[in-house]
Amino acid sequence: MSDLSGKKRLEDGVSQVTIEDAPEGTNLVVVGRRFEVTLDSDTNGDTKDDWTLTEQIEMQGVVTEVANHTDGDYIELRVIMPGDPEVEISYYAQTIYVKPSGQTNVIATGTATVPAGLIIRASYHSVATSGPQPIVYMDFRIWK
Repeated sequence: MSDLSGKKRLEDGVSQVTIEDAPEGTNLVVVGRRFEVTLDSDTNGDTKDDWTLTEQIEMQGVVTEVANHTDGDYIELRVIMPGDPEVEISYYAQTIYVKPSGQTNVIATGTATVPAGLIIRASYHSVATSGPQPIVYMDFRIWK
């Protein structure tokens, strides 16, 4: 960021967000996840990565960056209650379509409480049938 007459300028591609409901007494923590997407040479590829929460978090959003993506690829984020069968908590569901730049920001103005023991599942859906493997970087914005 650069200083312009006392005002900060946001970097290109970054949207300004007003945090209305940051939980009192908490600090913003960015938790990164990275996974490679395995592609079958003959069919579309789907890959998932699970993050089991060991403590309750206040989630505000996620910033994703994808390398080697194909137009039409998307990421599904779901919060899952473990068990047999697993149960998706649809309140937390989000589909993120990969932009041509590969970077997407999904930031809410408030936070969502996600209890310990739940699973945050990221599923990457690739429409490519060949080529280099996509690599997904996700930075979750949480308050602790």
